[in-house]
Order: sequence, then C-alpha cells, then structure tokens
Amino acid sequence: MPDDYIPSDDQSFIEFLFNFIGKIDGNEEFYGLTAEEFADLKTGKDTFVASYSQSAADKIKASTSAQKKNDDRKMIEGKTRSLIQRIQKSPNVTDTHRADLRITIRSTTRTPASVPSSRPIVEVDTSHPLRHTVNFYDNVLPGKAKPAGVKGAEVWVKIGGEPTLNEEDYRYLATDTATPYLAVHKPENVGKQAHYLLRWVNSKGEAGAWSNVVSATITG
Repeated sequence: MPDDYIPSDDQSFIEFLFNFIGKIDGNEEFYGLTAEEFADLKTGKDTFVASYSQSAADKIKASTSAQKKNDDRKMIEGKTRSLIQRIQKSPNVTDTHRADLRITIRSTTRTPASVPSSRPIVEVDTSHPLRHTVNFYDNVLPGKAKPAGVKGAEVWVKIGGEPTLNEEDYRYLATDTATPYLAVHKPENVGKQAHYLLRWVNSKGEAGAWSNVVSATITG
C-alpha cells in the first residue's frame, strides 16, 4: 500500500470513497463505527462529489465552485481519516480487511525516516480576498502531494518587500500534512506581496531543501 492511502487527485479520491463506503455499508458495527457516523460520512461524500462535478463543469480554476470543491474535499477527507484511525484500532480488522478498504497495512518492522531529498512545488490561488490557498506538490513525483516518509510541508512567509532566499527573513506559519494550506492575511497588508517558502519535514523534524520562492499579491 502507498504511504498515504488517500489519493491526491480528486477523481481517484472519489473512487477511493465509493470503494471504502461500499465495503463498510451494512457492516458498520464490525468496523467499530456507529450508524450516525457512517451516515454523516456518506453525506459528506455526496456533498464533495456534487462540488467536484460543479467545479469540473465551470472549468475555471479561480471560480467560487472550485474553492467550494476544495473546502468540501478537506471536510470529507478529514472525516474519512478520522474514521479510518478508529477502524485501524478495531480488533476485528485484519490486514485482509485493510487491503479491501485500500487503507494502510502497517509494517511490523520500523524503517527510520530519512531526510527528505526532494522539495515542494508551490502554487498560490489568490481568488479570495485576504486569503491565499497554498497548494504544494513533490518535484520528483508529479501528482503526488508529498513523498513517502514525509510528515508534511513547513510553510513560511515574508510579507512585503522583495523576495529573498534568507530564511531569517521569513515567518513560520505551520507544518501542513496535506495540501492545500490556507493562509489568512490582515487587512492592513492588502496590496502587499506575500512571499512563500516551503520545505518537506520528516517525522523526526528533519527538513529537506527549500522550494523556490513563490510570491502572490494579497487582495482586498
């Protein structure tokens, strides 16, 4: 199984959800879930699928429907991950069940985390006032949000002035485990440039190389 069982692209994630929900449907108690939790998961899936369909129909990256699709994905992905953590702890669940659900089969041997050897590719969506949606992907594995062994991406920002490659000029925002990261800016910074630097970190906090600086205007 891959390091992260949740596919990075939306269409594959939808296929994952249909398989995951279809396998559990009618067997909620076996997997340690309540009927209410499972119903909420199915509702979240339907909401995301509808948003995805609307966004695909619009075919405008910066459209409102695209942002709603991204927000709905984060919602249903969070619910799915939370329930899978519960399922992983259920004494009923074997590796055969895990493979059937397409979730992580944990290795019995521990592999030390290595220092990340790649770096993030960064794209910033500025379509919403005072908000930047910071998308990040791996530069070695196209289409994969983060490489194996990586905990997440450190997100740093410099507001105003010229972009630099001196990390001391940047302020740490967060370590985000899944793309995208939502940066919310203050009204007094409208019109200024936000300069972003990202880097992968592993589970031991060891960091890889910095991304290229990506700059975006803070809109009001």
